[in-house]
Amino acid sequence: MKKTVISIALVFLLAACQGVDEVLLPPTSVQQESAPFVQTENNSVSTATHVQQGTATPTTKSEENFVPTPTTSLQENIIPVLMEANIVPTEFVVSQEPLALIDGECLPPITTFSYYPSGGERPGPLPVTQLPTGNWEVVTIIPKYPPPELPGGNNIDLEVLQSVNSKDRIWVIVEDTEEYHLSYYQLDDSRWINIEYPTEGFSNEDFLENPDIFLDKRNSIWFTPNPINYSEQIKANTPLLRIYDEGNQQFKTVFTLKDLYTPDPNQKIDGIRITHLQMDNQGNMWFFLTVELSGEETEYQLFTFSPSNHTLERHLSDLKLNYDNGGSLVISPKNVLYLLDSQKDSFIFYDPAREDVKEIKIPSQVQIPSTSSLFLDNLQRLWINDKILLDLFQGGDWHILIEPPVFITYYYYGSGIWGRTLPTYSLETEDGRLWYSATNRGSGWVDPNSGEWCIFTSYPSNIVKDSEGHLWMIADGKLYRNSLQQ
Repeated sequence: MKKTVISIALVFLLAACQGVDEVLLPPTSVQQESAPFVQTENNSVSTATHVQQGTATPTTKSEENFVPTPTTSLQENIIPVLMEANIVPTEFVVSQEPLALIDGECLPPITTFSYYPSGGERPGPLPVTQLPTGNWEVVTIIPKYPPPELPGGNNIDLEVLQSVNSKDRIWVIVEDTEEYHLSYYQLDDSRWINIEYPTEGFSNEDFLENPDIFLDKRNSIWFTPNPINYSEQIKANTPLLRIYDEGNQQFKTVFTLKDLYTPDPNQKIDGIRITHLQMDNQGNMWFFLTVELSGEETEYQLFTFSPSNHTLERHLSDLKLNYDNGGSLVISPKNVLYLLDSQKDSFIFYDPAREDVKEIKIPSQVQIPSTSSLFLDNLQRLWINDKILLDLFQGGDWHILIEPPVFITYYYYGSGIWGRTLPTYSLETEDGRLWYSATNRGSGWVDPNSGEWCIFTSYPSNIVKDSEGHLWMIADGKLYRNSLQQ
């Protein structure tokens, strides 16, 4: 009865917030709700009890991989209202039919025809929470995952999948209520290993909030910390690049700030870091040194680092670079660099062996957002999100993509605003599909052969592939696996 009263109260609170004229109460006699997950000693997942038709059924062995029925989550909108009303429910139970999935797997677009311009008082759509559909199954719960009732608690990043001695491990960073945690999951024995990251006098947040973790062709883990945002903390010995030492099971510094940059004593630096780590076929690391100067534009300096002889070299020093994007640098199999300058709507093609530099303008029909990223597929097509692709194999032909409605979204911050999110591609599978995540929308894939775009979960996550061909992702604080079996 108490749960029913809270559910009814939630519905009326929602109606008051959204200005709904009529409220349809769910039946109190039949409640379908997601089963709570319980973490066992070995981090396997089972369901303790699920409630259906008003009766409790104990968990059986065959239900250990039970995946809850998708429901609509009202948590983001309701929590502030409940706090003001001094109502703090322990869980949200909202009766609603599951989403009508397209082909049994893909989420429908929020809208397919139109949406309201920014501003105004019109309420937005209810946020929808959809667990991964299709062949995805829960494998384990992420350690130190914040309880779901905490606002903003879903802060987990799947970084890379590493193979060491034919054993796969998945690296993740988890933000809990106090600090960040770096760990990896070993697939062979289903164990989580926590990694102590040396902060050397800096806060844990300075190093583990939004870092770059890169896996090179030798399966080594490279780590660049978060930019130091206070000039008094930036010192000559500030570590900028580290590598994970398997023998000692700890990170060791490769080089520091003094190896790359000599600051002007009259210049105030707001932040500095290494970004866009890539490795070419000769084993050289390419990256940008990103220097945020107080009151001035950010500098982007292109470097190579040779791990074999520990030499550094700067490139294109006479060019003013504008590459403040998460994935605006890729390297082709022929060791040609492709750099996206979204401010100029152009590419720079750089062949270091020939010292050849070319600037290619992107067709004027396409506007490239500043947050765009690049992906080079196996057919040598260079993708810029869902906007356009450049076919490098077919003589450099441009192909403007028809923007799909699946990326239209509603941002709930402030008074709410409609907009478009962008897909960031993680990998390509043997069937030609590109798998991506999209902020505020979820994770999905695109099939270039059929032109189909699919979002199969509302949880955005990097997607990685193990040595056996299984895909892995994170959703709702749990690690999911997909065997890709049809």
